[in-house]
Amino acid sequence: MSNLVEKLRTYLRVAQALPQLRRYVVLGMFDGIVVTLSLIITADVGNLGLRILWASVISSLVGVAVASAWNTVQAELLERMTELRKIERTLLRPLRGTVLDRAHKVSIVLCSLVHALSPLAGLVLVVLYEYLKYAAPELALPITVASAGAILGSLGGMYVGELKTSDIAKLSLLMASATVGLVIILMFLFKFKSI
Repeated sequence: MSNLVEKLRTYLRVAQALPQLRRYVVLGMFDGIVVTLSLIITADVGNLGLRILWASVISSLVGVAVASAWNTVQAELLERMTELRKIERTLLRPLRGTVLDRAHKVSIVLCSLVHALSPLAGLVLVVLYEYLKYAAPELALPITVASAGAILGSLGGMYVGELKTSDIAKLSLLMASATVGLVIILMFLFKFKSI
């Protein structure tokens, strides 16, 4: 087992895939949290039951996971093939079957797997919401929304070092956070108006 782990580490180091893995974890978790939060808010505002909420969340997260995996395979395959072709042109020899070729294939599989599984982090919010619905019904939604905000903020914090060099990434994260914040505010206003 330790031999397999060491081999995976070597492949990830050779393919320089650790930044991509981290990016896919953050992107997948962000998607899963936002989708789950929107479904929790909808269920709470619509006074829907927990069975409907669970069914909606699970089916949505499975859809996000499949889409994430498929998109990652396509993007990483194209990126890695382009990178390998550039190296082949520089070396004037094919690299098929080499350690670099295998490392790229392993990184594609791992990135796809990580991106597919990370949206499932949204299930934590449903468990929290369900627990609070029984323990403190009035606080279930506010605490769940605050927890989601804290998780999203910490996910954004994972990119603090990299964001200093990329204004586009800063803008994207800011726009995503503003959008989530706006949706949450609108849902709270709608809920309290309808009471």
